[in-house]
Amino acid sequence: MPIYYRLGSGTPKNLTPRPEIDTEGPGHGLSVQNIQPAPAIRFRSIDSALLDTTQVLPTPTEHNPNHYSILTQPDTPLSLDSWAATRALIADNQNNWQNPLVSQWSHDVNDGVVIPDPAEERQQSMHTRSGSNHSHADASAFLPKHKADTAAVEKLVSLSREALIPYYPVMIEWLKDFNWPVARIIAPHLATLGTLLKDDVINVLKGDDVIWKYWVVNQLVNTPDLQLAASIRSELAAQYKTLSSSLDEDDANLALEIEDVLDKLS
Repeated sequence: MPIYYRLGSGTPKNLTPRPEIDTEGPGHGLSVQNIQPAPAIRFRSIDSALLDTTQVLPTPTEHNPNHYSILTQPDTPLSLDSWAATRALIADNQNNWQNPLVSQWSHDVNDGVVIPDPAEERQQSMHTRSGSNHSHADASAFLPKHKADTAAVEKLVSLSREALIPYYPVMIEWLKDFNWPVARIIAPHLATLGTLLKDDVINVLKGDDVIWKYWVVNQLVNTPDLQLAASIRSELAAQYKTLSSSLDEDDANLALEIEDVLDKLS
């Protein structure tokens, strides 16, 4: 049966849709794809034949024909909202499959995971567009309205840095889940900005959304030039110290990503 791929870890939070962004608009549901990611990217492989209370349905967008979503079975707005609402019930220190508050739908997705994350197996070893002279008002018009709004985002990242600077905090919000189609377009643009994102990245690191932190470090901090990483080295070290003893899988993944960055800076 078809195999689908969910980027990120295999924790309950990563296998549970987020309210609003994952429950409304095009591509609603828990985003997955049918093309196997590169080994350097963490992902889970899900066999759709093993799903019982959930299902994989094609939810292609104009610019992403390979976008699929995991939805409840039967697929109703109420059930998807109910599933997404359980995400807030999962405390960061109880983000595991023994937690009784994890949804039956999330358990069903986890039961469909069939192939380990190749990046995880490997990681025990390791891991500009410039544009036209549009105004700030133009930039706000191209902010994504939903996670599949790739047409708007492609116009957004073609604008000049000057036009986009006020909107970088909003753009970083769309890296909370790298499975979202818009994230794949926004991340490469933001990754070229280096220390311009210092304050925004520090704000993310000070928050409590570990999956968001992981994708920000993975996509924006762990870059070839390490410019941003060097500027926030002390914050990364503090995060690593806090996370390195955690038994939570998402914490551990973030700690490994930060350790990779710190090793490269040494």
